[in-house]
Amino acid sequence: MASTRKNGVLLLTSISSLHPTSPELALCHFLDQYGFSPLVACPQEGSLSSRLCEMGIQVKVIPGISRWRNLKGRLFVPWIIKEICTFVPQYQVVLVHSARMSTTPSAVKVAHHLGVPCISHIHGVPRDPGKFRRYLVHEADTVIGVSKAALAQYSPAERQEVAVVYNGLDIEAFRHRGNEFDARARSGLTGNFIVGMSGAYQLKGLDVLVDAA
Repeated sequence: MASTRKNGVLLLTSISSLHPTSPELALCHFLDQYGFSPLVACPQEGSLSSRLCEMGIQVKVIPGISRWRNLKGRLFVPWIIKEICTFVPQYQVVLVHSARMSTTPSAVKVAHHLGVPCISHIHGVPRDPGKFRRYLVHEADTVIGVSKAALAQYSPAERQEVAVVYNGLDIEAFRHRGNEFDARARSGLTGNFIVGMSGAYQLKGLDVLVDAA
């Protein structure tokens, strides 16, 4: 009888709490839709692990998984790699994914140990090309930018392939449903309300929102 077991994708993250820019939930949702079985390793239990468990996603807590941010954190690396490689074989992992810069070195080492590819999201390149970001990007075999402009200041190594894949848009999330009063009622808002924006707002077209208001 043919096996119906899904191929596993190991996601490493350095966060334990949900926030608006957490990509982990969306990644797990779409991986499951496309026939993969996501497995998430995070530093501790929290709102993220609770939500993932509600979705039926396997979660493994690895304390110290995010300690790559400084030299002292390197002392934890051998233990982290050993812990991860101890439990992943049973999940038939075919891909390792790091959604955070600080977990990328661990993800690369685990992927190398398993003999599978590794994908990493490294934000802020080249806008904020710190030494750690530059190191991680230049170690990659392929660099994929979200636009030509994002890659305009990046100088790839000779061996690297460089490609552009533009960000997608979930049309359903932005589909117009009813009028503004219906939208406010669904959100529990009354009267006028303010739309906030954080992060690199100078690059996000905040002036367009202000003009639209």
